[in-house]
Amino acid sequence: MWHQSSVLVQDRLLSVNHFHPYRIHFLQELHGDDTDMRVQFCEWFLERRTHQPNFEADICWSDEVCFHLNGTLNRHNAVYWATENPHIALEAHNQFDLRLNVWCGIHGDVVIGPVFLNNKLTAPLYR
Repeated sequence: MWHQSSVLVQDRLLSVNHFHPYRIHFLQELHGDDTDMRVQFCEWFLERRTHQPNFEADICWSDEVCFHLNGTLNRHNAVYWATENPHIALEAHNQFDLRLNVWCGIHGDVVIGPVFLNNKLTAPLYR
């Protein structure tokens, strides 16, 4: 009970002094030619759609997430209190040994997965 009331007092003191909670935003690290490659893909995609209107239905849209088992920072639990937004951003380096990768895809109107990958996610494994 004491812990709960002390947290309430702390939150009230921060609020009274005009502090606000700001979350850290993780950004994908970009490299030199990434922008050009993205523009090239967009141009190719739009050109392809002019010839095949439902082209995107033939694509397997997918994403994966890496759960780190070594205590790597969880952005939902990381709050930075300040009077003004500090716009904190951290580059994510996902090269850790203890992890679980989860993959899921959508092809047309079919959900594929989730697929759990215990190994390090490499290009051959991803294919």
